[in-house]
This record gives sequence, structure tokens and C-alpha cells, in this order.
Amino acid sequence: MAITEGQFSTVGNYSIKVNDKSGENENILKDITIHKISNLGVGANVVIKAKDGEVISSKGSNTLQLILYNGNYYEDIITRDYNDRTKVPFAKSYFKKYVINFDLSPLQKIDSDEITNTNTMLNISELRYTLDSLEQNKKKDLISFSENIHQRLAATNTMAIEKSKAKDTLITDLTSILQPYQQVQIFDIARSNISGTKASIDGSKFEFEFKTENINNHWLALYEKFVIAYGCLLMFFIGAPLGAIIRKGGLGLPIVFAVLIFIIFHFINVFGKKLAQEDGILPFFGAWMSSTILTPFALLLTYRATNDIGFINLDSILQPIYNFINNKKNKQQTK
Repeated sequence: MAITEGQFSTVGNYSIKVNDKSGENENILKDITIHKISNLGVGANVVIKAKDGEVISSKGSNTLQLILYNGNYYEDIITRDYNDRTKVPFAKSYFKKYVINFDLSPLQKIDSDEITNTNTMLNISELRYTLDSLEQNKKKDLISFSENIHQRLAATNTMAIEKSKAKDTLITDLTSILQPYQQVQIFDIARSNISGTKASIDGSKFEFEFKTENINNHWLALYEKFVIAYGCLLMFFIGAPLGAIIRKGGLGLPIVFAVLIFIIFHFINVFGKKLAQEDGILPFFGAWMSSTILTPFALLLTYRATNDIGFINLDSILQPIYNFINNKKNKQQTK
């Protein structure tokens, strides 16, 4: 499964392609091409080609072993001196047997962390603990960012100002006592400070928006554990009265009402969650929006069903229409 036939498959830092797989467990490989991905971010600087190969693994082991036979090893040597790189040095060798070991334990660790760290997989106590940590970290980052901006905007240099002859005179225009080149320097410093501060604010804006969305998602996951349980009861108190009110056999009309109610519930639920994620409303109202809107409808249906009152008297709505059509037909016939 790690190596697919006829295409490049990434395993660790290697991209492997084989033209043919055979054997009982498909562990016998032929016409193998391997590119080793460099850690320096310059692409694949090692290429290995072999005629035959074999994959060996054992139960309970986190190591996958690839044994290559009768092949060549090519490597582009990256030197520290830039002038030597223009010479394009490389190494080439031939081998009869070459062994590559793949450590699979980091892959297993990443998968388990991704599963356990999702907010939907946490219980109530874990969600409360995580929310407390996330909110404290966000608060610390906000304080640190505000202090950084304050220090950046504060005056870092003091300029010597000649004492005025009139001691009680208040200097209202600082540029009036500076030389022209000093005024240009002050304006340049102010312009650079403003642009730097604006860039810092714009960059931090997305970071705080992501943290806010992450916190809101955890709150939604917490409230959803109660919303789902309440939603089951809500659907019961909507479906049961509807079944009693709609006294017609078959599946047509009940299914239409059931699908319509579910679509409305789902739409409101998605809309509330999306609005809460974007910090448009509180996560509590976003999670409970659909249940809150449909609860009066469930109470109304339950009341009308228990008192044997129909939901909507369609005859009172359709009968005037029928009468109007019949009267119009009768008038045309008399003419």
C-alpha cells in the first residue's frame, strides 16, 4: 500500500516509482526509480535507479526495509561556496545491493495526534481545559502585541531643543525650531513607523482571527454535545404530532414534511455555526439557533395534536379558489 505501481509514491523523504509489482504480498519490485527529497528545499538531489528490489517488513516493527539490487546512485553535491556550485559537482556509483530503512513510527504518531487533538473528539472536561488554555494564550498575545505597538510608537530618541528666552513660552510647532534636513528625517521616520505598524497590525489580524475561530470551534463542539441530545427530543415532538395531525395513509405527504423540516433545521444549524465561527454572534447562540427557532413550532404542534386540532385547514384556503374558478366557468358557459 505504501508503494503504488506505475506512479511516484511519497514515503518519508523518498519519492518512489516502480513499473511492476509481483509476489504473494506484492513486495517484489522491478524497474525502480527513487528521488530523495532534500532537507535544504532545493528539490531532489539524490536519484537511485535499480533493476530489482524487495520490500521487507515484520509484524510489530515500525521499520520498512527496501532492498535494491543492481542499480546506480546519483547525487548532486551542494557545496557551501557559491562559486563551486557553478561547476555542478556530482557523485555516481554502482551497487549490487543497497538497503533503505524507513521509520514509520513518526507517521503513526502524527495520525494519533491529529485524531486526539480535534475538538470533536474531546469530552466536556477536556474541552473546558483546552478552552481555558486557548483563551489565556490569546489574552497574553493581545497584551504582548499591544505593548509592542506602544513601544514602537513611543519616542526612542530625544532631540536637544534650545531653551527659549521666554521661559513661559510654550512651543506648539516642533518643526519651527528644527533645520530643514532634520524635518525631513523626522517625516521619514514617522512614515516608516506608520507603514511598519500597519504591516504588523495587518499580519497579526489574521493570526488573532484564526485563534478566535479556533476558540469558537471548541465552544461549538462543547455546546453541540447538548444540542444533539436536545435535537433528538425536538424532532420527536415535531414528528409525532405531525403523524397524528396528518391523517392520511401512504408515505407521500409525511415524507415531504419530514424532509422540509430537516432541511430547515440543517440550514439554520449550519448558518448559526458559520456565523459563530466568524465571531458574528456568540457560539452559544450559534449552536442553539436551530433548536431555539424550532422549539415554539414543536410546542405548537404538540398542543394542537393533544387537543385534536388540525395543523392547517387547507379547505378554508383552497375552497375560495375553487369557488372563484367555478363561478368563472359558469359565467363563460352562460355566455
